[in-house]
Amino acid sequence: MPKRWPLPVRRLAETSAPAAMAETKRLVYRHLGGNYVQALQEADRAQLKFVTLPDAAEGAAGAAREAHAEVPASGRLSNAERVAAAAAPDVIQLV
Repeated sequence: MPKRWPLPVRRLAETSAPAAMAETKRLVYRHLGGNYVQALQEADRAQLKFVTLPDAAEGAAGAAREAHAEVPASGRLSNAERVAAAAAPDVIQLV
């Protein structure tokens, strides 16, 4: 990976699945200057497709293990926390 790439780009390249990055790039170019609502709807479908893949669950489980994720007392979870909880329910601890 070229050192001249900005840090955020290098981080994405190191931590994101190539197929997900390719889909993101395709969506950006497809909807550039187009209908915003249609772009968001297609992005939602693409995101749902990628977060339900086995490697996404594996990544979420690893992140949960690293962060020792805890469920807040309110019981309200963000979407990312829900994915992590589904991927690694034994890691999530109630507070």
